[in-house]
Amino acid sequence: MKQILLRLLERDEDPSQGLRPKDPNSRISIEDHVTYGSYLQSRYISCCKTINGIKRLRKKSRTFPQRVVKIEIDSEDPTINEIIDLTKPEILEQYIKKDNKEGRCYARMYEEVLIDGSVPPSCVIEITESLNDADSA
Repeated sequence: MKQILLRLLERDEDPSQGLRPKDPNSRISIEDHVTYGSYLQSRYISCCKTINGIKRLRKKSRTFPQRVVKIEIDSEDPTINEIIDLTKPEILEQYIKKDNKEGRCYARMYEEVLIDGSVPPSCVIEITESLNDADSA
């Protein structure tokens, strides 16, 4: 199944080379990845499901320039092991404990979807530095 996601790129990410996790062999849990974010070397690539999620993330981010990529991913792509959609309540319940209010807040606020695997360059369909340009997502 294909879906469109948005990602706020890290300073050193080059979308023309595709998107890769910091550590594909990491054993860091989904819960820790969401709670502590970019401070960890994880096997997950964080994305936002909606333009509102990416706008909220951009307001909180200390990364500059703030480049956003729109990606079209397919769960059948062999480079993707799994897509974890934390916007679905049953998935959020499965991966983030109820007492982890911070992690749950981040997952909801940024409408987070995680990719376990890599995103090939052909899936990167748009790059923007303007919030207005990203509104078409």
